[in-house]
Amino acid sequence: MNKKMKMFIICAVFALIISCKNYATSKDLEGVVQDLESSEQNVKKTEQEIKKQVEGFLEILETKDLNKLDTKEIEKRIQELKEKIEKLEAKKTSLKTYSEYEEKLKQIKEKLKDKKELEDKLKGLEDSLKKKKEDRKKALEDAKKKFEEFKGQVGSATGVTTGHRAGNQGSIGAQAWQCAKCLGLGVSYSSS
Repeated sequence: MNKKMKMFIICAVFALIISCKNYATSKDLEGVVQDLESSEQNVKKTEQEIKKQVEGFLEILETKDLNKLDTKEIEKRIQELKEKIEKLEAKKTSLKTYSEYEEKLKQIKEKLKDKKELEDKLKGLEDSLKKKKEDRKKALEDAKKKFEEFKGQVGSATGVTTGHRAGNQGSIGAQAWQCAKCLGLGVSYSSS
């Protein structure tokens, strides 16, 4: 009876330790997910601010006579837009967002055909946007190669037991998760 009681206590202690370890791991994972969501929200806020500025700029151009319009004000707005676009993280901002900005820049360019000095400023803004878009494309291509490597590593992960193999695959998955997080990609996972 005494031996059975000792075995029961030992098993209970091990079960408690394992559950604490799993609890801590899930809490860490929740923290990482929350960090990812907050960084995504910050990027979206910045994108929305830029969209509002571009739309406001378009409204000004539509409502006012271009000959009477103050070029200093337009230059200032173009410079502000350029600075905001340059502050965007090229690795995290989506290509769709960059495409929307390009469309709006084309609209602005159409309205400012007669103003040569403003076209030069607009050209600088357009070049900045193109550079950011190319950086994002390059980052996504590099990420695609990395994820293919991760996929190969997961397939060839070895271990003495199935548990060791799963642990090795999990560490590769964690690396892939960090890589995706750095790129601002939305990663969904299943806990079941």
